[in-house]
This record gives sequence, C-alpha cells and structure tokens, in this order.
Amino acid sequence: MPPFNRYKMPAPVKIQFEIIDSPDCYGLFLTPPMRIQIDKSRKSLKQVSEVLHHEMIHLLNYTRNPKSNDHEKHDDRFDIFADEICALRSEEHTSELQSRLHLV
Repeated sequence: MPPFNRYKMPAPVKIQFEIIDSPDCYGLFLTPPMRIQIDKSRKSLKQVSEVLHHEMIHLLNYTRNPKSNDHEKHDDRFDIFADEICALRSEEHTSELQSRLHLV
C-alpha cells in the first residue's frame, strides 16, 4: 500500500484487520498476532485511511524492533515516520494529478 511499499513491511496476509466498537479510540495496532483495528465510527474513506496510516506507522515501528514495546509510543520516531509518510503520500498524489493532466 503506497506509500508504505517503500519500506520493508510484513506481507498483508500476516496482518489481521478488524472493525471494532470502541468509545475510547479510533484505531489500534496490537501484537501478537499483528492486528490493526479500526473503530466503526470511521465511516468515510478519508477517516478510515487516516486511521489505517496511523496504525501502519505503529506496525512499521514494530517491524523495526519487535522485541520492544516502543511501537506503542507517539514519540519523536513516530513523528518522523508520520512526517515521512505524509510527504511521500503528498508526492504520489501530486504525481497522480500531473499524470491525469497529461491525459486531457
């Protein structure tokens, strides 16, 4: 899934995805097994995508150091990945728009 395809990530079949009903949060990344949960209140594609990207940053942190619980933190490392992912997604979106302009 772009922009995460630039990183060494586990195969999608190794990650469980679930819809949850949680009054406390919009999403969670849990282990073991690797599991991303998204709250049912996230109804639009934009909302689901934002939560999924957030939880995938936790997954990325986990794959880098699976023996630590650091993947749960919202620390500087999380912020660095978040900024990087947002920048990559922005580049891809701009590229997609420019490609469409050439079709017209």
